[in-house]
Amino acid sequence: MKITMTLLMLLVLLLPNTYAQEYTQWRLEKDAIAHLGKSTINQVCYSPDGTRLAVASSIGIWFYDTATYQVEKSRNGEITLFTGHSGDAISVAFSPDGKTLASGGERGEVHLWNAATGELKGTLTGHTDAVLNVAFSPNGKTLASGTFWTLRLWDIITRDQKWEFSGEMDSIRSLAFSPDGVTLASGGWNGTIRLWDAEMGELKGTLTGHTGAVLSIVFSPNGRTLASGSADKTVRLWDTKKGRLKQALTGHTDSVLGVAFSPNGRLLASGGSDKTVQLWNAATWRHKQTLTGHTEGVRSVTFSPDGRGLASGAEEGAVFLCKIAD
Repeated sequence: MKITMTLLMLLVLLLPNTYAQEYTQWRLEKDAIAHLGKSTINQVCYSPDGTRLAVASSIGIWFYDTATYQVEKSRNGEITLFTGHSGDAISVAFSPDGKTLASGGERGEVHLWNAATGELKGTLTGHTDAVLNVAFSPNGKTLASGTFWTLRLWDIITRDQKWEFSGEMDSIRSLAFSPDGVTLASGGWNGTIRLWDAEMGELKGTLTGHTGAVLSIVFSPNGRTLASGSADKTVRLWDTKKGRLKQALTGHTDSVLGVAFSPNGRLLASGGSDKTVQLWNAATWRHKQTLTGHTEGVRSVTFSPDGRGLASGAEEGAVFLCKIAD
């Protein structure tokens, strides 16, 4: 498998002058598709069909057409930017059918958007602090949202809360559904991963081993492995059936903020505060490559649905695209 970083598109000249003035002091790094002003990139997410890339930032949610990697524009020529949050858009997720976009905000709101038109379909209220993660169940009927102190599951059809866990639970830093939708995993500030019955909300078990906050988690496509990135600078691989640690991956020199499996399960990507993206062979767990270029911490990594692209978003406001070819 050959992995190369290539310059896909620079967008500064395509943006309105009111924004372009913000960019004059920025030097676009090689391989960045755009610097989105002075905004921080909090999370990046591909649509299920791979035609769009959603970017949650400190000034709203941007969309890219992945055929051209140009910022999407409406019929009147305005840039597509969802700006319904009262603060940062921190987390973002497409529904499995791609019709709905969920976003979590800095001040506790969870918005549901028509992903095609940008119309706000509804807001889920109840959280009182930043919504750090949102995740759809594989069947699209349930949305999980996590904040510093609470974990909630919502019925997407009725928009009612299904269950909530709060109180003594440690700060929730990451969420992920298993591919079969049976289990919801949450990572906490104290280094513990909790495994929940995604329907009943009952705690099924815990995974311990990290010595720092669990900042990102993801299930492998076959559901047999859970990968977790931590403030302890490691990525750990867990056997989901036996509930035990399989292996710890070292290589980052600072906190691991994002982890993602390729759709075929052959690669694992991890992004960190050390400004790098590390790529790992998911069969042998050997390190394959280090991708550099970001000037601040890499908060989010995600593979395109066809597995041919890897997007990374960082604090400096840049989104990098990496082409992956067999």
